[in-house]
Amino acid sequence: MISEASKGFETKPRVRVNDIPVRSKAEKKTPDRVAQNKCSMLKMPNYEEEAELEEEERSDEESEEESGDGEEVEAEVLEAMIKRYDSFLSYCTMKLHLVQVSLKSFETHVDYKDTRLCKLAM
Repeated sequence: MISEASKGFETKPRVRVNDIPVRSKAEKKTPDRVAQNKCSMLKMPNYEEEAELEEEERSDEESEEESGDGEEVEAEVLEAMIKRYDSFLSYCTMKLHLVQVSLKSFETHVDYKDTRLCKLAM
């Protein structure tokens, strides 16, 4: 009776700890991986990869277009650069705001300790 009831259910195989591949410390701390982790932690786009992709796109567009359309290509490149720098500027503004907030909380903490010490001295 139990075997008939269990026929409808599929069981998943158990995963053992030894079956999971483990990266060595050397693999974890490669400069590329560290940079990638920092970018993902800060939620900042990786500008080097974007620049490489833009260069590839530009080279593809340049090969397709005639030599007389240089002004249009230059305008597109400038627009792409403006977008990139605008996103970077917004990122820096956000980080500056976080630093200001933490500095303000530190100042209030120090002021609180100073007033408490003054009260103790009196």
